[in-house]
Amino acid sequence: MTDLFEAEVKPRPDRNREGRIQIAIVEFVRWVAPEVIIFHPANGGWRTLAEAARFKALGVTAGIPDLCLVLPHGKVAWWEVKADGGRLSPQQAAMISRMDESGHAVAIVRSIDDARIELALLGVETREADMARRAIL
Repeated sequence: MTDLFEAEVKPRPDRNREGRIQIAIVEFVRWVAPEVIIFHPANGGWRTLAEAARFKALGVTAGIPDLCLVLPHGKVAWWEVKADGGRLSPQQAAMISRMDESGHAVAIVRSIDDARIELALLGVETREADMARRAIL
């Protein structure tokens, strides 16, 4: 890629790709499964040392997945959002393992397609599946 004067310009790395994927997944779930409460526990982000200490005292814990889904019938699921090629931090891997061992539904989702599959695995009836079923009938 070159600039106006034909000088070589390196493309900037996309530092917000996972954020955009997460926003799309939240919007998708809220549209196809309005009975599911989906939220982001504000666990990450840059903070001052004082803010970090305060949030840690309030219960912020390293490695908590990006999204919590409160499902019908008293179930809860957790999704960690990663862009293609994104990897879990050691804290995320440990937390996901701990949650899984405790019987929680935990998944890594990289796209709306992954979210669609995970909702089906969780037994969530979606508007999308309902419309497809009606089209077949």
